[in-house]
Formats: sequence, C-alpha cells, structure tokens
Amino acid sequence: MKGRWNNLVDALWHRPVATMDRSAMSLKRWFESPLGQVILEQQRPLIASVLEEQHKLEVALAISPAGGLLLQGCGLNSMQKVQLCPGRRSLNYGVNEGFTPLLADLDAVPLNDSSVDFVLLHHTLEFSTDPHQVLREAIRALAPGGQLLIVGFNPWSMVGLRRWLAGMTRGGAPWAHHSLSIARLVDWMHLMSCDIEGVARGFYGLPLQQRRGMQLFAPLDRGLAHLAAPASGFYMLHAQKRLFSRSGRLQTQSRSHDMIGLPVSAPAARQPHLKLVYKADKP
Repeated sequence: MKGRWNNLVDALWHRPVATMDRSAMSLKRWFESPLGQVILEQQRPLIASVLEEQHKLEVALAISPAGGLLLQGCGLNSMQKVQLCPGRRSLNYGVNEGFTPLLADLDAVPLNDSSVDFVLLHHTLEFSTDPHQVLREAIRALAPGGQLLIVGFNPWSMVGLRRWLAGMTRGGAPWAHHSLSIARLVDWMHLMSCDIEGVARGFYGLPLQQRRGMQLFAPLDRGLAHLAAPASGFYMLHAQKRLFSRSGRLQTQSRSHDMIGLPVSAPAARQPHLKLVYKADKP
C-alpha cells in the first residue's frame, strides 16, 4: 500500500518537466493565448517599475519562454541586451528584436563572471531540469551589486491547483513544470550571496482560457492584487547580488561587456574578450 501511495505522489509531483528547449513552441503558444496574455499584461509593468528605480544598468541577460511577447516594452530598451535561448526551438520562436541571441544550455551560461548588470529569469527555473544550477549560473554571470528578477508560478494558488490537476492527466506545457515556492528560492539566493529586495504578486483569477470567465473574476483579481494577497498566480522576486562575499572580501568587479563566442566551450576553456557571434548554419 505504501508503495502505491509513493507511486501516486511521484506521478503527480515528480513528473517530467516540459523544458524550454523541448517545448518552446507550446510555451510560446500558451503565452499567446487569452490567459497567457492576461498574465503577461500584469507582469510587464512590474518588471518596468523595478528597472525604473535602477541606474547605471548597461548589460542585461533575459531568459523567457515567452520571448518577445514579454520583452517588448518592459523597460530594457536602453541596455545592451542578450537573450539566452536554450535550444534551436526557442531560438526560432522566441527571439526579440534588439536582443543578441545566445544559444546555450541554461545550466552552463557561456558568459564571463560578473559580466551583466541585470538578469531576468522569467518562468525559467520552472521549465529547467535543474533549477538550482540554472540560478547558480545566472548569479555567477551577475556583477556584484547587479539586479536579479525571478518570475515564477506560485504553487499555492489556483494556478498551482491547475498544475496539480493537470498531473492526473499527464498535461504538457505549461502545466508540466517544477513547483518552486518563494521560500525555497529565498533560501537558495541567501546561499548564493544575494539579498532580497522585495516580492511582487499578481493574477488572482481562475486559470481559464475563456475571456468571459476571466472578466467575471476581474474585480476580485484587482482587489486581491491591491492587497498583495499571498495566493497569487505568479510572483516576482527581486534580489541584489552582494558586493561582499561570505569571507568579507570585496568581490571583483572586472566588467567585460564582450561575450564569448559560439560554439560553447567547456568552462575551463572559455576565453574572455571575444565578441558573441551567432551563425545560423551552426548546429
């Protein structure tokens, strides 16, 4: 009996994840749907509000399954922008104009240490096989004092319930994702020398694709958003990388705005000061 219960738990909570490199088209279509558009419309101003408060941000790294649907008009226009695409499919379906495409694995970002001022992980950790390593790589590339924004689905919400129900039918993207709580991410970032600056929340409606159904819950959505209630459909976690490491020494801030070239080499073989060039004929 105990073995059957464990198998049921594994089936519902530890099912395969619809990773960005394999499900790029499905994820992009979902963000183009009525529900996806409503969620993006609430996320853009939150991202822009954080960027408006920052100064001297020159280089930005953005990772998002929504691609240009999110990145257009979210306040990144004045920076040198790199968009990481984990796989050919996400490169074909999600690259935004004005962004330098970088084709690489999420858990091995081929950027120099401390080479970017701002990192946006938009629904990225949920759709990766090793979210802890993905976060570690993003923070490694972030300069001391740099800003980190993590946007994710809240497991303790109606969206989280929808994910749980989808597990019974083996649903695909976007419901086949890791369930990462704010508390877990805060613990990870404290261990990776990041300080939490704030948390924003949004989308309190039902995860429906029918516009009429969403309109019925719109007043409730606005009211709970004004109160910043914890049961939101998504959260946005804002953090800053510490200037000092755990040993108390000032972290080096050798800024190299030049990205390394492709194809991606092993970490030990990476060379600085090479211009990133994407060639379409490369695999």
